[in-house]
Amino acid sequence: MPPARRRVQNPIDVPEPEEDVQSVRKSKLLRVIFYLLASGDPARLVDAPKNSPERAIRRSTRINTGLSTSWRLRGWFVVAHVCARWRALSLGQPALWTVIDINLGPSWVDAFIARSDPLPFVFRTKPKGFGYNKPHAAARNRTFNNIIHGHASRMGQLNLDTPYLVSRRDGYQISTTLPEHFFQTYPALETLALHGSSMNLNIHSWESFSAPRIQKLSLHGIKTFPWTLAALSRITHLVVRSTTLSNTDKPKLEACLFKMLSLERLYLSGVLPDERTERKLYLPCLQQLGLRDAARRLQIFLQSLDAPSLRSTETSSTSHVDIHVPFNKLISSTLTHVPAANFADITVVRSVSHPRVHISLRASQREEEVGPPRTYSDDYTRGSLLTRQWSPSELDTCFLALDNTFGGTGDYTFDLSAKAWPIVIIPSAIPEIPETISFPFPHVQTARLIGDWKPQEISEAFSTMTGVKHLRLYDSDSFSACSSALSDSSSGTLFPQLETLSIAYSEASKVPAWFRLPYSYGQRDSQELSAYARLKDTVNARSAIGIPLRALYFHQADAFISAIRKHASSNGTDCSAVVDLIQEDPGMRRWYDSEKKQYTSNDPKWC
Repeated sequence: MPPARRRVQNPIDVPEPEEDVQSVRKSKLLRVIFYLLASGDPARLVDAPKNSPERAIRRSTRINTGLSTSWRLRGWFVVAHVCARWRALSLGQPALWTVIDINLGPSWVDAFIARSDPLPFVFRTKPKGFGYNKPHAAARNRTFNNIIHGHASRMGQLNLDTPYLVSRRDGYQISTTLPEHFFQTYPALETLALHGSSMNLNIHSWESFSAPRIQKLSLHGIKTFPWTLAALSRITHLVVRSTTLSNTDKPKLEACLFKMLSLERLYLSGVLPDERTERKLYLPCLQQLGLRDAARRLQIFLQSLDAPSLRSTETSSTSHVDIHVPFNKLISSTLTHVPAANFADITVVRSVSHPRVHISLRASQREEEVGPPRTYSDDYTRGSLLTRQWSPSELDTCFLALDNTFGGTGDYTFDLSAKAWPIVIIPSAIPEIPETISFPFPHVQTARLIGDWKPQEISEAFSTMTGVKHLRLYDSDSFSACSSALSDSSSGTLFPQLETLSIAYSEASKVPAWFRLPYSYGQRDSQELSAYARLKDTVNARSAIGIPLRALYFHQADAFISAIRKHASSNGTDCSAVVDLIQEDPGMRRWYDSEKKQYTSNDPKWC
């Protein structure tokens, strides 16, 4: 395709709102096309010159190792993105939007701003690397000041981070404020993210600040904020995350939420009110909600919320609580907004650090929404194989819908991370009574388990989940506990529709089938059994009650079958009842890559 020298009309200069809407839609459509191509097969965006030696290089190799300046990008719609992969090529071609990262340095920043003129751009200011380098910091500050002064009219998204805030001492306390030149008019600004610590933003006069298009706001580390700003009524995506929000500001934030009738996504961490209000918080457009706070505050907020359009919840209780809320009550408060009958898939991670039990679960309506439960750095989660930690940037990306080309599927999702404590009757006199946990998801068909389980705990937690057909176990502890629960003759009602059992951790096939499994949590007085013995007991028990298993899934099943047959042949035993059911596992597996030092998976949703 010949290079097109097309100039896109600046949507800011168009007086008619109808034409402005059409222009934005075209830009977003082309953004979808670019991200689809870049995520699916980035090499399709590249044309190497004919007869060039680069053509012989495998496409995946040349994409992953960097792009030569002799190659061209296909299509005029390609973004002038600042990542190293596209930088050299995008400078020579038109772009629809630009992401400017201050770490590029002054010359690169100026080049990208000039190249993308007159279109809006995203301005990211977070420094890379660790430690403090005075010359680099001074250069970044000069670049930041120059862009704020000279190009505020073109900023579509501004991410302002700690190094550009102004320190202020109030007696013995130190807080931060915004620089004076921040307060001006931003005609194209749609997204504003302020990331700092102890930000005292209520001392400024905000009269000179104007952002008529702002819709997305992220506040990390605020102490005070002018919650009466008129522009807040137009906010559709809001993230507020702080451990220092003043007690006088919490009621103001709550009052502000009552006016945000256009909110579609909301995330609140450490800022929920302490007291219950008689008035219902009505958010008619809210589709995605994230909450992290003390369990009591979570329960109060959820009980006061009226969100008829809510489809996705992400709730996490902090470890510092003064009043314990039972896990079952917390899950019930959340399920009043996203009914349990909508979910067909669940992942549960159970971790024990006496006397604390931490449970992380994720339930989804469709397989397309399946993914690892989200946790936080201060959560105690032993089953990190199936969890993923939130970071501030990921929170913004999710709840501000940054780079989200699809806008969600509209399906129901449910995430909950909370503690379940023993109930103390009389300290030092009567033993503690463990809190009974039950998952009320009657229509779930696929359940994934990992962590510290006892057979009795599995029987109690899943007693009402009668629709489970596929059970996937991701460590030896969950395998031992679940096989014991399924083999127990008294648990005939447990998983009455179960068809398949998947031993989904890679190490299972590497351990000899007759090797005794290690003790699982809380079962040191129970009999040690090998993997084959546990499978045999489970298969026989299910057949005896008239609910036979259809398949047993293993990774590298052939090697496991050969080991079983060889061992059975040497002992003269019949293993066909188990071997005939074993098949290669087609489902999701996740493992730790020691070279890359990160978790990877055969399913992109779990990478």
